[in-house]
Amino acid sequence: MSEEITLDETPGSDSKLPSFLLVLLILTSLNVGYNVATGLFAMGAQESTENLQEEMYEAIESSGADMSDLPGNVMEALDEFVGKISENAAAYQWFELFYYLLIGASVYFMYKRMKKGLQLYTAVQLIGAFSFLFFFGSNFITIGITVFFLIGAIIWILLYRANRSVLS
Repeated sequence: MSEEITLDETPGSDSKLPSFLLVLLILTSLNVGYNVATGLFAMGAQESTENLQEEMYEAIESSGADMSDLPGNVMEALDEFVGKISENAAAYQWFELFYYLLIGASVYFMYKRMKKGLQLYTAVQLIGAFSFLFFFGSNFITIGITVFFLIGAIIWILLYRANRSVLS
């Protein structure tokens, strides 16, 4: 009576998740939890954004940075960026909360070995990276922020894509 035991390694089976994917899912879940909690706390303690622009300039001045040597186009871009932050701070907080909830949903789907989790994660990460241009205008500051976050998004997407074979 020899009995052969085979493990079903097909996507969607109840076999153990690869350790690398599990670590990615845990790290992303911690990030989502932290950002949702701080986002809700910030919305609960919603301060007026009327003085936000003044507060940002006071912070720059108190840092001891000499802004007088900067070219005019840098100051114009900074003024535009700070102005857009003041105008769109509340809308961006709502977007960011929705963004992290969608990332959380994609993590859940990937944990359940569904390929749609990876697809959702990819779409949400790319939309999130480009959201700075939408909310804060298009100047070299927001383009730099977008490029920075786009690089990070691509790295995380590639890390998750390395495990796509276990997703169905």
